[in-house]
Amino acid sequence: MKIKILIFLIIGFATEINAQIIQVDDNNYTAQELIEDVLFPDNTDCIQNVSVNNAEGGNFSSTKSYGYFQSSGSGFALQSGIVLSTGRLTNVPGPNDNLSDDDAPNWGGDDSLENVLGIDNTTNATSITFQFTPQATTLSFRYLFASEEYRENNPTTCDFSDVFGFLIRPVGGNYQNIAVIPGTNTPVSVTTVRPQIQNGCDALNEEYFDQFNNVSSPINFNGQTKVLTAQADVTPGTTYEIKLVIADDINYRYDSAVFIEANSFNLGVDLGQDLIGNNALCNDESVLLEVDDNLSDLAWYFNDNLVEQDTNELLVDTSNFGEGTYTVEATLPSGCIASDNIIIEFEQNASLDDLTLQQCDDNSDELAVFNLLSINQKISNQNQNLFVEDYFLTEADALQNINPIDNPENFTNTSPDQAIFIRVSNSNGCDTVEQVQLNVTSQTFDQVEVVVCPANETSPISYGFAETMSQVANAINENQSDLSLHPSREEAAFNINEMMSGFIEIPEEELPKTLYVRVQPDFDCSGIVPVKFFKLAPPDLNPPDEDVLICEGNQEQVELNPGINASSSISYTWNTGATTPVITVDEPGSYSVTIDQVSTIGNQELICTATATFDVVVSESPDITTEITGVPGNNQVIITAEGSGDYEYALNSTSSFQDDNVFQLTDPINTIYVRDKNGCGIVSKEIEVFQFSDFFSPNGDGINDVWRPVESQIVKQQIKRIDIFDRYGKLIKTLKGFDFSWNGYLNGNALPSNDYWFLVVFSNGQKITGNLTLKR
Repeated sequence: MKIKILIFLIIGFATEINAQIIQVDDNNYTAQELIEDVLFPDNTDCIQNVSVNNAEGGNFSSTKSYGYFQSSGSGFALQSGIVLSTGRLTNVPGPNDNLSDDDAPNWGGDDSLENVLGIDNTTNATSITFQFTPQATTLSFRYLFASEEYRENNPTTCDFSDVFGFLIRPVGGNYQNIAVIPGTNTPVSVTTVRPQIQNGCDALNEEYFDQFNNVSSPINFNGQTKVLTAQADVTPGTTYEIKLVIADDINYRYDSAVFIEANSFNLGVDLGQDLIGNNALCNDESVLLEVDDNLSDLAWYFNDNLVEQDTNELLVDTSNFGEGTYTVEATLPSGCIASDNIIIEFEQNASLDDLTLQQCDDNSDELAVFNLLSINQKISNQNQNLFVEDYFLTEADALQNINPIDNPENFTNTSPDQAIFIRVSNSNGCDTVEQVQLNVTSQTFDQVEVVVCPANETSPISYGFAETMSQVANAINENQSDLSLHPSREEAAFNINEMMSGFIEIPEEELPKTLYVRVQPDFDCSGIVPVKFFKLAPPDLNPPDEDVLICEGNQEQVELNPGINASSSISYTWNTGATTPVITVDEPGSYSVTIDQVSTIGNQELICTATATFDVVVSESPDITTEITGVPGNNQVIITAEGSGDYEYALNSTSSFQDDNVFQLTDPINTIYVRDKNGCGIVSKEIEVFQFSDFFSPNGDGINDVWRPVESQIVKQQIKRIDIFDRYGKLIKTLKGFDFSWNGYLNGNALPSNDYWFLVVFSNGQKITGNLTLKR
């Protein structure tokens, strides 16, 4: 049966040699084989009559909820064994990057677990029940509990947990749970083994909690306990039943699992957990292997070679045997021979590259202030499993772990090229002493000039922080992320008072001003860059404030002049392509010119730019129409002007124009004037106020028998006389006074139907002529 296990291991390691997660298998082992060949060691006759009665779990189409697991070099605390889960087995391996939250049809709870723990409402229970007959007085095995219900800094960790138990009883007796916190009867769970939960609850049995898991965890659960031991007293020769069981509590949400170590089911002798991987010993450590002193025929083996007899203890260190497999065999009082083995490894820190820390000097005295804590990150970059425990002035102090440096983050070297010493530890607590060389550099990079052309003259002057640091990075060919800006050289050397605002603001009266950039790639200060800030005045433009006008139809040209004196240091670029200071145009549109003024700062030629824009618009004299409203004597005229210009209006005189286009009319004949404000001309139009009747029919029917040109008394007062002429110009009738009417007679004779003409003479001298028709 062991051959099958070895074959699986070989295949697993061949295909998953670089795996960082555990491997699981539910096909190659029956429940009987998991108990008899995985859980029980094969080199003892102190266990008899092993038989699995029952195995239950979730009914998934492609996997079970229990099976075999192995670490596969992932760093998991147990190398191999049995795993029981409240979810599908394939959700057990890491990484811990998704929630195991499984359910399956008709997957119920476990009555035995509920009775022993005094609870109800379990669901999704997985269990393996087996019987055996021990020939010893004690038994033990090792396990680890993991759960999604461990949630870091989440108060739910204080209140919710799945449940599990290792239930043991003599056949026919009552179950007892041995999956308890050592020295108590308290079941192991999320709520009984936990650290302090921020804003939630205090720690409880924290010494048995191992860790919260991140996405690099080899198992897919949020947290886990340390490796614990379940143990019980038994009576030799009595048959016992054990039920390994785990279940969700209340609902199926947030799965959990229990991992039981292979070959850890021991009766009579127990050498403990393998000391390998994260549990390996350091090179300068030792371990004393012990068994009870009431055993007989004791024999100790190292890599299958007998090394000690008739003693209940064996000291192991690097000078005594060293790494390998240690086995003990002993005869129990019942007469059976029990054995156990343990694998022991010794670990030393990996060698490190030469360690140096470089700092910048503020005054060329080869002394500087170092932040020694930066060494820790340098070491972590070489080997993430190593960290600095402390810092020392001498190697002797470091070896003895005495007199550490009091303030390592603010340490000033006392001599050039001084060395200090550090104690470096790995995750197993193995220490070595390393030397760190402290170097001081006085390197100063060439000065970088930063110039702005402010749009206004307000103080302080603002410089973009990101743009400034980018310019410095490009000038010295360094990464911008390795730079920091400081007010003075000393502050840059000491790495204090870093300036990190969105804008660097400097009062104009302090310009030009120098600030300092610290260059620190990989925690080493490699030099300081003086950065000098200047302000350049942009070209002094004086473009027109208003639009530039062209009168339509005049073939006019206009000159566009930004109003700056030409100079050899100034260049012009118009959007027309012209490069002259002034251009002439004859078309409307938007014209712009970019003006570059070159100034020399140090050995650099720097450009300050300004832009002027000209809007050339077209204007024209209008087309006008009028509308007369009101009644004679109280008439108004509304003037409408159409065209591309900006217009103003006047009545009967060009001496006074207004924006309002409505006028009151008092004269019978008027002249209106419309003027383009841009100077593109004036147009005029004459209008008559009074309208005279243009026909009458003196036929005796009482309707329109008399021509009465006006009815308004106001109008009559303005008329001096009305002369009527025949078609040949002969004066027929003159109407005057206030009786302006004609009955169509001349000297008592009725005139024939025909067209006649009239002349109206007003008191102010104005005259109006018109036509009227006489119809008989």
